[in-house]
Amino acid sequence: MSQTAFLRPSSPGARADLAAARLDNPAWHGLAAAVVLFGLNVALFPGHWSGVTSFTFDFFMHYYAVAAYWMASVGAGEWPHWVPYQSYGYPLAMNLQAGIHYPPFWFFPASGIPYDLHAANIVQLLHVYAGALGMYRLTRVQFRSSLIAFLAAVCYHLYGGFFTNAEHPDIVRAFALFPWLFWAFLLADRPGVPLRLKGFAYTSTLRWRSLLIPPLLYLFIVGSYPGCMIAGLLCLSVFVLVQVATAVARRQGSGVLLDAAVLGGLTLIGVAMAAAYLLPGFRLSGELVRSAVTQQLARQHLSPEQLGSLLYSSAGLGPDMSMLGMQIPVVVAIFLPFLRPSDLLRHLSFLAVGAVAAVMCLSTLAPLSSALVALVPPLGYSRFAAGDYRTLLYMAVLFLALSGFDNLRRSPEPLSRQRLIVLAGTAFAVVLGGVLCLILVVPDAWAPFFRSALMMQAAVLAVTLAVLAWMRRWPRPRLALSLIVPVLAAVSAWPVLDSMSSYWKTPLPIGMYEANGIRDRLGNEPGNAGLFRKPLAERPARLAVPRLLDLSWRGYFTGDFMTADLTGSLPKNYAVVESDPALKSFMMQPSRLLAFDCARVACDQPAVDGVDLNDATGSAEADVSLRTLSFARNGIVHDIALPRRMLVVENEAFAPGWTAKISGAGNRLEPVRVNGALRGWVLPAGHYQLSTSYQTPLFRWGMGISLAMLAAWLLAVGVYARARRSARTVRAPAAQTAAA
Repeated sequence: MSQTAFLRPSSPGARADLAAARLDNPAWHGLAAAVVLFGLNVALFPGHWSGVTSFTFDFFMHYYAVAAYWMASVGAGEWPHWVPYQSYGYPLAMNLQAGIHYPPFWFFPASGIPYDLHAANIVQLLHVYAGALGMYRLTRVQFRSSLIAFLAAVCYHLYGGFFTNAEHPDIVRAFALFPWLFWAFLLADRPGVPLRLKGFAYTSTLRWRSLLIPPLLYLFIVGSYPGCMIAGLLCLSVFVLVQVATAVARRQGSGVLLDAAVLGGLTLIGVAMAAAYLLPGFRLSGELVRSAVTQQLARQHLSPEQLGSLLYSSAGLGPDMSMLGMQIPVVVAIFLPFLRPSDLLRHLSFLAVGAVAAVMCLSTLAPLSSALVALVPPLGYSRFAAGDYRTLLYMAVLFLALSGFDNLRRSPEPLSRQRLIVLAGTAFAVVLGGVLCLILVVPDAWAPFFRSALMMQAAVLAVTLAVLAWMRRWPRPRLALSLIVPVLAAVSAWPVLDSMSSYWKTPLPIGMYEANGIRDRLGNEPGNAGLFRKPLAERPARLAVPRLLDLSWRGYFTGDFMTADLTGSLPKNYAVVESDPALKSFMMQPSRLLAFDCARVACDQPAVDGVDLNDATGSAEADVSLRTLSFARNGIVHDIALPRRMLVVENEAFAPGWTAKISGAGNRLEPVRVNGALRGWVLPAGHYQLSTSYQTPLFRWGMGISLAMLAAWLLAVGVYARARRSARTVRAPAAQTAAA
């Protein structure tokens, strides 16, 4: 036997015998995998489950605060169109990371269970678990083996992105949904489901899971970080195109083109279901600071040496570990040499996705990604390409490693001496690569963390080789191999994850909140519930918080009116106010109104600039009276008395969606943008009440479209079920005739 013969595919007869001996994959395998994966989740995050530790940094700051705020708002029966407590006031729909349209969050206002920090951590833990279950379902279909699917699910549960990006819940949600989306978009290898509807019939590669595309896409769009959403939609398009092209090349008939059209229709339904989220966000995107500079902002890519995070700890491989974490367990990676050429064709669609992800996220391929962004400008909104695309690159490499393991497991002699020699050589190469990273890339400050993780990885690899050599004498080495490798994979991944623990666990910061008067204990009424019981007579002065520990985001809980926030959705108004001392001084004051004579300012323009706030001569006249009667979140009521037509300016922020109504009048007034940030109203002479209110732009249109698409999806499910039932009805008499 030649030294390379054992790497070649076995004979057709042997492969047929192995196929016949394949496990039946009963349903209880999936249930057992779900139970074990949940146990792994608890073992990885015991402090998070018990309420002792929390995910880090941004997780317990703005992300937690804004979600707790809108949950308290809807729990009180008020939709939070406008948030007056942060950043001088802003529309909540402008914050695409708030999660208000994400259905799992609605469990808390619907049930009345407080959304405290412990609950927020549990929600994220369940998303990590759901991501592992999604990988199980995906690989169960792709590999037709529950054992390989279980190993894949273990690897994905240990995926580094869940840990290094733990501070960003919307990114974690994207990672959790990626496997489910690819599972739903996965076509069958060959046609097998007859469909018939009103005389038209064809055999389809679609399955019931395809009908989950609209709700999964909806969850992905409304729950994910926008950059991940863009990356996912691009790669899903490539995934479907490659599947269709492969099916056409196999001459599977015109049915696959019909299936592609159906997938396109389901995709459009899923995207349109998110219209209530997308339309207001698009309308308000021009109010963000980033809107004017997005295409000019530097994009963060992975450098070649940072690809080491595919196997090793991310500690020291880059300045921002959250953009790097991947970490395929080294115990799984050493099976890559057993990959076969046929596996490349089998996983071609996933490899194409990985190739596109590599183009978009690797610095060495930046010219190609720049050309693609120039061709499709919306791709430019994925500014953190390293974070948005790396999961898709990880999945492609993981599938190759799993294929190598599957080939070895199914071979006639899976633990022969030659194969053990190849595994040992690969393990040595993996350790050597880690040593080179440690010497050439990792800075001294991070070297102890990286070195410790690498030493543990090397030790586990040595144990793995020893265990595999010992298992050669076992009566059922294939089954033993399938069961022991997931355990060793988890053991080899733990030291890597632990070396990055500063990014995913910290003591639960309840004390920091309670020191600022914010209760955060499960069972207590949310501290912000009282904000929605009655409006204020007027807004008090705003507060500037120079220190992080003073909680610049605390307005979501306490009702303090804060000048700043920690969200990346920075309003233009905030930037304008912060750059103008006079404007900032005016905005910091309690509720105040100024009146300007229309003879001195351009009242008939939609925007008025250069207004001197210290020269409001109209406000000093005896017959001018300006007073705030009631201040609520989505509206303010003023008592106005003017001798003539004037421009009245509030010390509140402008945004599309504000309107006003004069008591006794029918028409609603549109505001004027004053000095780039303030809300102004051109008002007639007289004494009346002015009621201002905020309604999210395009919100009602978006809700209408979303509900219509929900109905369209339910109709599609019904049509598909009827088409399958009709095909069975026609086929049954034909089968009886043939039998007769």
